[in-house]
Amino acid sequence: MKFRENLTKDLYKVLRQTLYIGRKKEDVLKQLPEKAVNIIWLDFENDKLKSIYETTKQEVLKTIKKEKQLNTSTFTQAVAEINKIRQILSKIKVHEFMNFIDIWYEDNPNDKAVIFAYFVETQEELYHRLSKKFPGGQVLKLTADMPAEKRKEIVMQFQENDNIKYLVISLMAGKEGLNLTKATTAFFIDLDWTPANLEQAENRLHRIGQKNFVNIYYFLVKNSLDEYMWNKLTYKENIIKAIIENPEEAII
Repeated sequence: MKFRENLTKDLYKVLRQTLYIGRKKEDVLKQLPEKAVNIIWLDFENDKLKSIYETTKQEVLKTIKKEKQLNTSTFTQAVAEINKIRQILSKIKVHEFMNFIDIWYEDNPNDKAVIFAYFVETQEELYHRLSKKFPGGQVLKLTADMPAEKRKEIVMQFQENDNIKYLVISLMAGKEGLNLTKATTAFFIDLDWTPANLEQAENRLHRIGQKNFVNIYYFLVKNSLDEYMWNKLTYKENIIKAIIENPEEAII
């Protein structure tokens, strides 16, 4: 335990010497409204998808275990195999999200929302299903492969056109410096392995210019890779916060 404490303190000293460690956002931007992060835990209600998930998981584990040496090639393959599992979970969550959005809309008919997704297939499915449910140009889509000018145009439309209520956005594009403060709610269908990427995406709404309480919803499937990823993300985030805020008591 003593080793871990010393490791944290040493890491903090190195960060102080080599990087600028800024103040906490809530200390600097005290005028911002509050933000709530909500987790919606889902079960495997679709037996067919659950069976596909379990089969794919076992195949992926076998493939990864066969690799005796980890290098760039095998790592890339491992990520691709793991993403197969994540995509199955993504399909489950899209279905549940579409049910949830009906309930959300009843309580928030005039509010705007941003829906973050990692996979292109998920983004496409969300866009088409939302456009069908909310016709008349109420839904926009912003993807990572769009030119900067096109992204700027879409953000401007979302911010200024009251008829547009929903923006489906790539998680990779959403972690960049976009201003989406007209939205009061963000839905995350997929996760990222890096806590900072998720926080940056949340901050597209929760930033200077936001006048309303912000709700963040994460859709996660119980007893799956989702739960493992969320635990890892929470662990990483707690380490970062502990090192910055209180290195004397932080324990890695």
